[in-house]
Amino acid sequence: MKDLFDFANFGEGAMRAKLYRRTEGAASPYVFLNRRGEPWSDKGLCNAYRKLWCPASAIQPALDFKVTPHMLRHTFATLELYAESQTHNLGFALAWVRDRLGHASITTTTAYVHCLDMLGEQLLNQYEREIDALLIAGEKQ
Repeated sequence: MKDLFDFANFGEGAMRAKLYRRTEGAASPYVFLNRRGEPWSDKGLCNAYRKLWCPASAIQPALDFKVTPHMLRHTFATLELYAESQTHNLGFALAWVRDRLGHASITTTTAYVHCLDMLGEQLLNQYEREIDALLIAGEKQ
């Protein structure tokens, strides 16, 4: 986290953010920008991550495991759902994650509930009841 903070505030990230601010007239809502200070395209970001675990040359890869932006998004969603379900009810946790990921429907967000197995059978049953209640409430609207 310290390295990410330093990158965004003092290093290359800060210079890229300054480029973005000059061209767009506002602060960047993105943490990572390309060298021109523009948001990464999906393909460009995937290629950048691929270079970390599968470099084109014979050099040692920076990472010894595969990682993609989608994998990081899934990890974020799973960890957020777990953390929020520990401090709030599960309906709130799903809505929280849904809003962070930009899902239109809470049903889409339910793909991230595999971590709930860790919560035990009782909470899993509670989760199912709350999902049913949310779906019924959504159908009434």
